[in-house]
Amino acid sequence: MKKNVLRKTGYVLASLAIVGSSLSTPLTALASSESIQEQQSAILEQAKGYFTPEQQKELQQKMSGEGTKAATESRAKDFDPAITSLTLKATGKSNINYSFTPAPNAKNAYEGKAQMQASTDLVGKLNGKSLILPNAKEYIEDFENGNYGGVVNIKFAEGVDAKAMYNAIDWQNSTAFSEFTVRILGANTLIWNLRFPNKWDRSTVEFPSDKKNEFKIRIVGAKKSELSEAEWNSYDPASTYAALTAAGLFPGAEALADMKGSAGGTLTFDTTKYTGNLDDLSDDKEITAGKLAPSKDRFFAPEINFIDRTGLIAGDEGKKNIRKAKIKTGFEYSNPLTIKTKIPTWDSYLSIWDQEGVYNTNMPQNNEVTDEKGVLPGSSIFNRDLIVNAGDDFNEFKTDRFNRVVHYYDKKDVTKGNVGDINTIEVTHTPSNVVSDKPTEVVYSGQVNYLDGSTRKLVPNTLNVTNKTMPSTEGTITPDEFTIGDTNITGTYTGDVAKLRLYINGVSVAWGGTVKDGKFTFYAGNQKIGPNDVITLNAYDKDDNLLQENVPVKVKNPETKGTIAPSQYTVGETNVTGSFTGDVVQAKLYVNGNYVSTGGTFVDGKFTYYVGNKIKQGDTAYLVAVDKNGKELDRKNISIKAPETKGTITPSLYTVGETNVTGSFTGDVVQAKLYVNGNYVSAGGTFTNGKFTYYVGNKIKQGDTAYLVAVDKDGKELDRKNISIKAPETKGTIAPSQYTVGESLIKGSYTGDVVKARLLVNGQSISWGGSFVNGAFTYYVNPGLIKTGDSVVLEAYDQSGKKLDSKNVSIKNSVTGSFTSANYKIGDTTIKGTFTGDITVAKVYINGVAQAWGGEFGGGAFSYYVGKNKIQSGDIVTIEGYDKNTQLLATTTVQITQ
Repeated sequence: MKKNVLRKTGYVLASLAIVGSSLSTPLTALASSESIQEQQSAILEQAKGYFTPEQQKELQQKMSGEGTKAATESRAKDFDPAITSLTLKATGKSNINYSFTPAPNAKNAYEGKAQMQASTDLVGKLNGKSLILPNAKEYIEDFENGNYGGVVNIKFAEGVDAKAMYNAIDWQNSTAFSEFTVRILGANTLIWNLRFPNKWDRSTVEFPSDKKNEFKIRIVGAKKSELSEAEWNSYDPASTYAALTAAGLFPGAEALADMKGSAGGTLTFDTTKYTGNLDDLSDDKEITAGKLAPSKDRFFAPEINFIDRTGLIAGDEGKKNIRKAKIKTGFEYSNPLTIKTKIPTWDSYLSIWDQEGVYNTNMPQNNEVTDEKGVLPGSSIFNRDLIVNAGDDFNEFKTDRFNRVVHYYDKKDVTKGNVGDINTIEVTHTPSNVVSDKPTEVVYSGQVNYLDGSTRKLVPNTLNVTNKTMPSTEGTITPDEFTIGDTNITGTYTGDVAKLRLYINGVSVAWGGTVKDGKFTFYAGNQKIGPNDVITLNAYDKDDNLLQENVPVKVKNPETKGTIAPSQYTVGETNVTGSFTGDVVQAKLYVNGNYVSTGGTFVDGKFTYYVGNKIKQGDTAYLVAVDKNGKELDRKNISIKAPETKGTITPSLYTVGETNVTGSFTGDVVQAKLYVNGNYVSAGGTFTNGKFTYYVGNKIKQGDTAYLVAVDKDGKELDRKNISIKAPETKGTIAPSQYTVGESLIKGSYTGDVVKARLLVNGQSISWGGSFVNGAFTYYVNPGLIKTGDSVVLEAYDQSGKKLDSKNVSIKNSVTGSFTSANYKIGDTTIKGTFTGDITVAKVYINGVAQAWGGEFGGGAFSYYVGKNKIQSGDIVTIEGYDKNTQLLATTTVQITQ
């Protein structure tokens, strides 16, 4: 069977290779139905081993009947075709079922495996690149490369750490699937049931930085190259090859091939591996770690969205790679799956606690209940210790004395019930009685009853109870005063005292001591006791029976001494340095009698104290040395020295005519002095951030020598440098006005350093000259030199003969003309008259309305046809005369007679 599948696969791929190689032929050459049918037939012949005779017959009929008409009927327009040709789209029909399997030997109701089983109905689209050529080769390549699927977004309850939940997934029990039925429409035998290999692609997981309770992961196809031959063949690829080959015979196959099915998967979360919620402030997140995560609605049911191909675009990396395709903006939460079943979880937890406050001697870093301080000693919230005091008996305590249930989200004690949607709380403990003088494990358990009738089990707690009987022994202790820094607490005792327990601020920290001959010694060198700590001792007999408790130990500060010796300080330095002796750990800085700061680093007899810019020339300053408790040990003045100034100046190249010399400087330069030709000129300049500007106006001219002297704020010379002087760059423009033939001057304007011009006529240099004053110029030309049609150019030059600009001169003809008479008699068809000059055409206006161009002009007389009765008595008629270039030369009023 395996060999047969491989042999058939080879046939198909070989036939598809034929089609692929034909793509080198121009597309227009392949567009005919005959060419397409030839390719269809070649593929079908090579792949016929996949089809029954009946199927081959129907395919032949479809090929001859459908041709290429399907190519333009339907395309997957809402998909990016660059990603894959195998397109899957959600129909909106979906479901998620959540189930929970308790772990073997689970310690509570929330240890085990939570499984999500999700599926969504899909429709498939085969969306090949070509609208004309068969696409079977592309379909099969995408199938074998696993290039199909979508993105799954998983959103957990508020506070859940999505990354920690992802790390708790049991991948051995997490699967993905897709199943489809493919049929060629209009055919009875061309139907296939397909199973595609799928997987959760862990390389695609994403954790949004702004949504800590969500992650995205892709369900994609498994690549053929990733699977063994047996695994690949288990999915019946022969059927898939047959379906894709059949559909691929027809361009635009999405119009002919119907593909329906479903896809989904399971994810199994091992709650024992969950490391806890982001909002869990307990040590090691022990409240939420290792169990099903809590939820405000008391159900574990993460929201699932399936982003199908509608919501994806190829982007830069997703071409033919759905694993790299990008999610379109606005599609991040498309296609929500319908949740059918949920897993009950908790919102409150059991945390045993002494309601009377006697035994809550440990101080947690974070309170479980707002404003409730102190907890029972123990290794965790769910495992506490109780050593009953002498005179007390656990068996006589109220049964609910240590009951406490805390609402995880509100941080409230809800033990009495009737809070929010909590109705009642049930808590019991076993055993109800304990033996004396040895530890007994008492297990507290219970449940929360809600107003809607639902219940939730509480995570059990263990209280390790040691019930002491009244001892027959007695004794007392009298501690000596303890000096901070000493290694031992000492004192005297009476009676049967044999052991001691040390408490610091109500917390038991050590047990033991040396008790002999009426005196005791208790090591406390590792406890870092400070002046504000409350120290007490309990005394016990040899059988650990309590004889005396909470005996106070008076704490005093040690006698300290030391000296400080500041070194000389130079203004501008950032630190005062020096030496010290004894118990100095810090210093206080005073400047001009005012407190400035406290600090300093004091190590191995040397100190450094940061002062920044707080000490200036002329100030008085001193340091006060203090011990670790702030006690003053010494004070010394700081010797202050003026700073040595230094600096350099580097002028940039200066161009004559500029108003400023610029450049750079270093050090303490604040001003400069300008000298020109050896003579002092001025002092000034702006010096900022290593750059300077110095105003010189017109003080530096071509041929001068100049230098700058850099000085500090006190006028002390720090450096001097010559200024390199450069002749100015000349520039300018010329703009001749229009010249009329026969005139003797060319006129116009200019800018910049223009002082003379050269005239060129028809490319020939004619003359140099011109008068250039205050931005206007005139240039003399012989009146008969320039004629109509000549090319005339003026070139502008500076005083050294450097060419600055060149412009053409516009030439205007010298034409004239006038009307000497213009008459019209009512009833005539023509205006007649006389003229002089260059008039060649006319335009007539009757009561301001323009008439046609026209007129005959010659021998000093003209006539202009207007037509009969066009002009009436009382009309105002004017005539305009133009030259051959339609330049207006004259206007006159036509005289009208009867």
